[in-house]
Amino acid sequence: MLNYKKQATELISEIVLNKKKIFIIPSKEGILYFVTNFILFFMGLIYANNVVLLIAFTLISFFCTNMIYTHFNIQKLGIHHLSIQNAHAEAPLKINLVLNSQKKSSVQEINFYFKKSKKKIHLGYLEEVNEHKNYQIQSILTKRGQYDFKRLMISTIAPSGIFTAWRYWNTKQSFYIYPSIGTVSEEIKAKYNSLFLGNDRSGNFEYYLKDPNIDAKQIDWKIYAKSRQIYSKKYSSDTNMTHHFQLNRLTESEISQIATDIHYLYRHEINWTLRLNQKKYSGKDQHKLYKDCMEALSVC
Repeated sequence: MLNYKKQATELISEIVLNKKKIFIIPSKEGILYFVTNFILFFMGLIYANNVVLLIAFTLISFFCTNMIYTHFNIQKLGIHHLSIQNAHAEAPLKINLVLNSQKKSSVQEINFYFKKSKKKIHLGYLEEVNEHKNYQIQSILTKRGQYDFKRLMISTIAPSGIFTAWRYWNTKQSFYIYPSIGTVSEEIKAKYNSLFLGNDRSGNFEYYLKDPNIDAKQIDWKIYAKSRQIYSKKYSSDTNMTHHFQLNRLTESEISQIATDIHYLYRHEINWTLRLNQKKYSGKDQHKLYKDCMEALSVC
């Protein structure tokens, strides 16, 4: 069976609360709400209108109550572990968190960011956290490279959106965004697609149960017609082939193309080597080789 190995590297780290400060300010809507309420209160004083003053007092009470609720909403959120999987540009970056709510009701509308100096990257959003368990959020980053962050920022505007509260958690995170995956080059298609067409070919081969990532062209439809079992062919005489990439100066499109071709070879268990900036990447462990090549292409 052609095994589509896990490409992502999972980074796990402890999360430590950065002091106990919670920052809270009115949002744009909150400022507008406050100004409108102040004008209403001022008009009630000028015209000595008790009804208007009562309405203004009620609105001020609602404003203060929401400030307290927003503060407690983020104060009671606990974060225990954080793990990140390397991903390709424009593909989902998966972030796994172990969270819990320390209050009886659930924590609502939480946004997550990585913060470094003035740089802030939005990681994802959870509508509700109500018990101690694993949660997963996803983000899409478009720029390849290595990302290093030391602080996780969480924020909320619950319950009404008139206040924004946030706090910081210390965490050292380093992950890679690999080059984006596009269309396999014509050279690779012409050279290796024949391995999976199932045409009349000589050579030893083995049958494998269907892998969800195998292309329909790899399926032996004759066997399927007889047994209703989906099998694919893998030619043992072809798996020893090695493709060589040698690159010095690359444009962004060329980096993406090489990453795409390596991704194709990796999925189909075809050996390859990469020579990039006078350094050669090779080895029998394809999973490690794939990771090393993608990291090198991410930062070149």
